[in-house]
Amino acid sequence: MVNYSEKHFEEQEEIRLENTIASFFSDFQVGHLLNGAGIRKLRGAWPLKGFAAIFRLPLAGKNFYRSIVEQDDLGFGKDAAYALLRNPRHNWRRLMLGGLYALLTKRPGRARILAAVNVETRQGQQVRIVFVRHRHKRDWLAVLPTRVDLADEEIVRIYGKRWDIEVCFKMLKPHLRLEKEAQLRDYDGLIGHLTVVMTRYMFLSFRQRLHSDQRTAGSLFHACCEEVRDLTLLDAMQRLMTLVIDRIRATGELPEDVISKMIDAMMGAMAEIMETIRRSHSNKYGIVEG
Repeated sequence: MVNYSEKHFEEQEEIRLENTIASFFSDFQVGHLLNGAGIRKLRGAWPLKGFAAIFRLPLAGKNFYRSIVEQDDLGFGKDAAYALLRNPRHNWRRLMLGGLYALLTKRPGRARILAAVNVETRQGQQVRIVFVRHRHKRDWLAVLPTRVDLADEEIVRIYGKRWDIEVCFKMLKPHLRLEKEAQLRDYDGLIGHLTVVMTRYMFLSFRQRLHSDQRTAGSLFHACCEEVRDLTLLDAMQRLMTLVIDRIRATGELPEDVISKMIDAMMGAMAEIMETIRRSHSNKYGIVEG
């Protein structure tokens, strides 16, 4: 009797879960959103059916392999399920934010930042969503910072810096075998393996820099930097004055005392110019002279 009651209760809970999920999908038009994101029928399976089957797995306490791969009564096979998740043409970002993006006024022309809006989560957290133009295709990327007081350009700049970290993790986990190579449970073993993996990453980064970064051409890069270093105004004026005086002396048409007077006059004019620049700088930035 107890076993029957428990089984009946589990069946009722499963039915309640299915109805709740179906109501959620209907209220939020998940099928329409999938279609708008380019997620359409594939390998004979409707995307909503496959999406719903994968969606309910953790809610029902089931795993992907037993409930998708081994099941043959779902109306689609494992290949269709994997194709649904892996297809590069499926725009999952548009599924999540496409409805919001469609409501926003876009910036004209070829603006890098297409639109931005502040939203609030159910927990009351303020978040700014910034939509950025995709550089390689007609699409957009979205970044979601919690610092709503920052300018959109600054948000994009910071995320650009942080993207290198994401690339590093992507390289470490699937390609350099950070997670699956060694089955270690103790702290020292994990640190040791992490060190080996990070050394691999440094090796690959070093080799990439040797082949694609001009800064690795020995001391040539630093020598070029010295050559093209910006001159200060004072250095530039001194070099120009020296060049002019040398050219005048080379003509031999003026005596040395006249050249000396010309140098004094040029030095005086230079001092006046520098003083004018200094005063302009002080007035502009509110520097009080003592």
